[in-house]
Amino acid sequence: LFLDVHNFAGYLKRFPQCHAIVPYLQALPSGESLEQRLQLLENESKSDPGRAPQLAAIRYYLHHLIWECQRRWSDKHPVTNYGTILDQLRRARGTKPVLLVTFNYDTMIERELSALGVIFSEIDDYIGNNDYMLFKLHGSINWGRAVKGAQFVGPSLDSWAVARLLIEGAASIKLSDRYTVLPDHPIALSNNRSYFPAIAIPVQSKEQFECPSHHIHHLHGRLKHVTKVVVIGWRATENHFLRLWKENSDRPIPVQVVAKDRTDAEGTLSRIQEAGIQLQGTALEGGFTDYVLSREAERFLAE
Repeated sequence: LFLDVHNFAGYLKRFPQCHAIVPYLQALPSGESLEQRLQLLENESKSDPGRAPQLAAIRYYLHHLIWECQRRWSDKHPVTNYGTILDQLRRARGTKPVLLVTFNYDTMIERELSALGVIFSEIDDYIGNNDYMLFKLHGSINWGRAVKGAQFVGPSLDSWAVARLLIEGAASIKLSDRYTVLPDHPIALSNNRSYFPAIAIPVQSKEQFECPSHHIHHLHGRLKHVTKVVVIGWRATENHFLRLWKENSDRPIPVQVVAKDRTDAEGTLSRIQEAGIQLQGTALEGGFTDYVLSREAERFLAE
């Protein structure tokens, strides 16, 4: 995310407020993850107000980077695995609702769900469809959180100018729990109101979700009725979600975990079990593409 590859340096150039801490994120020692290093920087922000604009710039950079990468990827690759596995879910689910939980920021899954008639114009459209509900627990590149108080708006300010003001004032601004779907880029200004990108910085110990609280409440109620789970590419390191799952799981549930190799898949299963969640687990290697092409999800869910 922070190396000088593709046009990443060009994207990073737009956010000079974070340049002082980027070297920490580029030169990671063996055995230390990006999430651990960002956790350290976030912990320092509690006693160092100068860290707040730097981390706000990191959040804006990730928002901008993923937005641009998705746009360029979609131009070259209009077909994705999401579309195929959603078709398999359609065939397997019967009349049962499907809960889709993701920690990704991109909107590729929304695009594929639109082919099934699920449209995301408003924030509550994500949980308003009775057949497919999408929970984006760490936010989305097209979500904004309204800024309380000073709005940083004016006739001479465009979205990039407002974004700079929000980054520079990050130590003092307060964000509301009002989330809005915004098509503009960068997320900063809409209808004479300022917004901050609603994406969570990927730190090691994530304790808060970056989504509307009533989405979490809705998921809380739905998890009690889950009958089968497919996990694709998730390492099960988000303890706040594992706690939420455990609170709403009182019986063994069949779970398939898909990862590039069996060791990774078994590690994910172990972390889920260590969180106190009862499961009947199967570890599958080969990755997302192999899993989709095998149609194993359709067989597993239709049984």
